[in-house]
Amino acid sequence: MNKHSDLKRDTIKRISIKTFSDAYCLRGPRPRTMESASYNIPFLIGAAVINGAVGPDQIAESRLSDPNILSVADKVEVIHDSKFDTYFPKMTVSEIEIESTSGIRYKTRVGRPRGDAQNPMSDKELTDKFKSLATRSISLEASEKVIETVKMLEKLSNVNELTNIFQDKGREVE
Repeated sequence: MNKHSDLKRDTIKRISIKTFSDAYCLRGPRPRTMESASYNIPFLIGAAVINGAVGPDQIAESRLSDPNILSVADKVEVIHDSKFDTYFPKMTVSEIEIESTSGIRYKTRVGRPRGDAQNPMSDKELTDKFKSLATRSISLEASEKVIETVKMLEKLSNVNELTNIFQDKGREVE
């Protein structure tokens, strides 16, 4: 969707995902728990389309009945394509096709998701992801201190220099 500015959530007619058998199993009914949401492809696609990202906030219990996410999830069809089984587990190949309300079809194939060892995140992507997750429990300043400490891990005289940052996390866990 980032590649096609004319493709918006309101212009999506259908999303078809062809994938291998183990992923095909992740097409279940609407999720009722955060755990089931994290393994439900239609729900995750709905969250990604609505929020532009998928993380803890998108699969929170309060979002499980979000009508915007569910309306997109209802347009997602997960299809088992046995030709993708031959790649698994070395690769997790899927083919995604989005059909717009104007009839235009956008198609892409993913062989190695972002973050895979063969398709790693950049340092910036990794630190941004760490900060977004860590600041759910520690302050931004503490998360930045963790990043800087990890960068010089080999030079630490004691690992407590790292673990102590979590003792003084800047704010309490909610």
